[in-house]
Amino acid sequence: MPHIDYYFVTLSPWTYLAGSRLEEIAEKHGASVTYKPCDLGRVFKATGGLPLGERAQARRDYRMQELRHWRAALGMDLTLEPRISRPTRRPQAMRSSQRRRRAAAMLAS
Repeated sequence: MPHIDYYFVTLSPWTYLAGSRLEEIAEKHGASVTYKPCDLGRVFKATGGLPLGERAQARRDYRMQELRHWRAALGMDLTLEPRISRPTRRPQAMRSSQRRRRAAAMLAS
C-alpha cells in the first residue's frame, strides 16, 4: 500500500491552504498518511534558512503574492497578516514547568 509521510508546520498558511486535499489525493490512490508536525525553527537552524521576519523584503513580497494567488485559486478564506503571528515558545514553557515540578517534588521529599 502506498504511504505518505506528511511533514507540516501547524502555524503555516501553506498547511492551512493544503486543507483536505492531501487526504483526497491519498484516498484516490489508496495511500495511508502519517502526519508529522515539525519545528521549522529547528529546520532553519540546521539548514541555514531564515525565519520570515529575517528574510529579504523581496522574498516576503513574493511569498505574500503567492499566498494571495493560492487563496483565490482555492477559494479559501485566509488572513494574510494576522494580528498575532508569533507562537508561544511552548517547548520552553513546558521545560520550565517540568523543572518547577521536579524542584517542588525534591523540596517535598
